[in-house]
Amino acid sequence: MHPLLDAAHPNTVGSSLYESDHVACAWEQIELAAERGEGFGVVHDHWCFAGLVMADRVHPEVVHTVHGPLDRKPAPF
Repeated sequence: MHPLLDAAHPNTVGSSLYESDHVACAWEQIELAAERGEGFGVVHDHWCFAGLVMADRVHPEVVHTVHGPLDRKPAPF
């Protein structure tokens, strides 16, 4: 397990600014691990849509957990 944050920030969950930064930090750690020859077997994604749309751009398998219903606006995505 590789935590990316020093502390949780529950009031910013869903904010595109924070979500994008969090995803970028995660992808950076995946790339750095690969450069060291370590790699990841699985990435467990809780990053809302930002992580999901980038999942096909990394080599480890990505498991995406959906927190909430996929109806109305999110359904087509």
